[in-house]
Amino acid sequence: MSSPEPAPYRPNAAQSWPDAQKRAAHRLLYLGMVVFGMGQTMLMALLPSAGRQIGLSEIEIGSVVTASAICAFLSAPMWGRRSDRWGRKRVILIGHASYAFTTSLFAIGLELGLNGILLGWAAYAALVIPRILFGILSMAIHPGSSAYIADSSTTAERTNASAMLGAAMNIGTILGPAVGALIAVYDLVAPLFLAAAISAGVSVFIALKLPETERLPAAQVSGRLKVGDPRITPYVILAFAVFLVAATTNQTAGFFIQDRLVLETAAAAQMVGISLAASAAASILAQIFIVRRLRLPPMRLIRIGLPLALAAQVLLVVAGSPSLLIAGYAVFGAALGMLTPGVMSGASLAVRPEEQGRLAGLIGAMPPLGFAVGPMLGAVLYQALPLLVFLVNVLLLAGLAIYVFRLKPHRPA
Repeated sequence: MSSPEPAPYRPNAAQSWPDAQKRAAHRLLYLGMVVFGMGQTMLMALLPSAGRQIGLSEIEIGSVVTASAICAFLSAPMWGRRSDRWGRKRVILIGHASYAFTTSLFAIGLELGLNGILLGWAAYAALVIPRILFGILSMAIHPGSSAYIADSSTTAERTNASAMLGAAMNIGTILGPAVGALIAVYDLVAPLFLAAAISAGVSVFIALKLPETERLPAAQVSGRLKVGDPRITPYVILAFAVFLVAATTNQTAGFFIQDRLVLETAAAAQMVGISLAASAAASILAQIFIVRRLRLPPMRLIRIGLPLALAAQVLLVVAGSPSLLIAGYAVFGAALGMLTPGVMSGASLAVRPEEQGRLAGLIGAMPPLGFAVGPMLGAVLYQALPLLVFLVNVLLLAGLAIYVFRLKPHRPA
């Protein structure tokens, strides 16, 4: 006897919430992403110099970041599925609470290393283990938040809501180094404890204030989305490739800017900071003003963003002055500001409501995969020939542009 067919799935009840309730819920998610982005860039700004100070090699320092990215890539699909079973709020709360815990653990390990209490492999383990836990547990934030946005926004609202989630992350990436630099003057590790404390506070707000979206019926949480599903394959490819290009571009910026402008270390660090801040600011402006104001469909955003990203890579190759380099990174940031919500919302609109959690986990795994592969690939290419990084990126972006201009958006069943 065959099992009965499940009832047709209707849109999540959260889509009919009053606008004020939606805005309040989304603002909590945006606040969480600001804090997450701020803490991440605080750590990335601090780790290289602090790692050297406690005696770690460049490879050991890099492996701390890579280990975290690999774990995030592996855990993201799991958290997407868990959000279907447990509910979005619970998964988001786990992510933020874990972020506070693992960041505190990392800060304690770093403090012990800097004070000479932990040395050698013990100091390395005190840094890499918290980051592995971070990659496994805190990755719940991304798929949980993305699926929550999908649950609580209509098809007409989703691209804008996705853009604001990305803009919030970018705001955090700008605030992180600035706030960290002010506090690190007094104590090198204090910015990490601050990030952990703020994240703990956000966890409390989420627990008390974030309403839960409608949970899926048990009969509709089984099964998995696969990369080969024709509805989402283009978006999976785009998500990985775009973040791979972003990782190779940003991670080699320090080498490239210093070599191109022939700068001393301190001047190069300042110039890199300005360039990457310009990139993040341009991304925010694109997400807030272009994506939200023009309300372009996802595939249109992608078809504009890819040629713009390609042009930015070419501009970086020919740039010979600080102003042109800053412009190149800013144009690239603006391109990412259109590509990210285009890919995320396009994928979300291509699947059914009951598949949103699994999709969020699958798509959410692509950025950490790009950032796991990108830095090492960029370093190898740059060491062989500096311009090879940009040549490979141009070829990849050109291929993607040709690919997406031949695509037709898939509609949900």
